[in-house]
Amino acid sequence: MNIFGLESRALKVAERSLDLVSKSTMAVTSNIANSETPGYTAMKVEFEKNFDRALSSGSNPDIGRGGMLLTDPKHIPLSGIEDVQGMVDSVKTGERIDGNTVNLDEEITALKELNLKYSLYSNISGMELGRLKEAIK
Repeated sequence: MNIFGLESRALKVAERSLDLVSKSTMAVTSNIANSETPGYTAMKVEFEKNFDRALSSGSNPDIGRGGMLLTDPKHIPLSGIEDVQGMVDSVKTGERIDGNTVNLDEEITALKELNLKYSLYSNISGMELGRLKEAIK
């Protein structure tokens, strides 16, 4: 996020994290809503590994912007955290007799974890916006 020419990497990280947590929350709430639907396949959004990799990308010159170090030709070039996507995957384990793969206990636990992450990233955003406000004064 760029405010009056001032950029904050922490604010960018928090902003992208909130987007990904939101996407994950939509998948979890959809799973909970369909926990009794016969044949429903639970969905899970994975983004933490790619996000961590983008944040700790070694000595790439673009590291200040969340760039990734490409040390192998098979590596996927990633210019920054803005490019990290949540990968939606279906859960194949724990299928019940009706074909549903939702584990309600796991989904509720995931929702609580996402709530904590949302609170954390919201607080980081607030603190960074406060710092930028002070810098503007």
